[in-house]
Amino acid sequence: MKTRSNCGFTLLEIMVTIMIIGIFAGMTVANYSTDGRSELIADAKRFAMILEHAQEEAELTGQIIGLAALNGGYRFLRMNENSEWEALPVNREGFNGEGEGFTIETDEPNEHGAALEIPILVFTSGWRTEGFRISIARGDDRVYLVSDIFGRVTVEDAES
Repeated sequence: MKTRSNCGFTLLEIMVTIMIIGIFAGMTVANYSTDGRSELIADAKRFAMILEHAQEEAELTGQIIGLAALNGGYRFLRMNENSEWEALPVNREGFNGEGEGFTIETDEPNEHGAALEIPILVFTSGWRTEGFRISIARGDDRVYLVSDIFGRVTVEDAES
């Protein structure tokens, strides 16, 4: 009678091993992949901090700072001594985001046309008495940045 040698793996052992590897690979991909919506919310939270920084900058320096919406980004402006808007230089904090990839919208249309850089938000050194609500969109995803009278900016999910 022939004896069977134990020199290999059975089909069942190989299938179980492949299944375990597949489960771990699926969990890894799920943890590291992000959808566009969560990226937009993360960008909106970062942008909310930038807006709070712009408000603080206006209060501390006494400058009038404005936010202009660009196609696919934004630009901060300041009012110069001739009462004209000029672009703020990009600094280490990334104060201007010309290639952010999201669109900024307000409830009020820009009657001056899209070619002009007219601020949609203005920050001054005085007490801010009104909040704002702007929409940040990327593709079909949309979130709102809402400010209170104290200059705190929060992110509201449009789907909530």
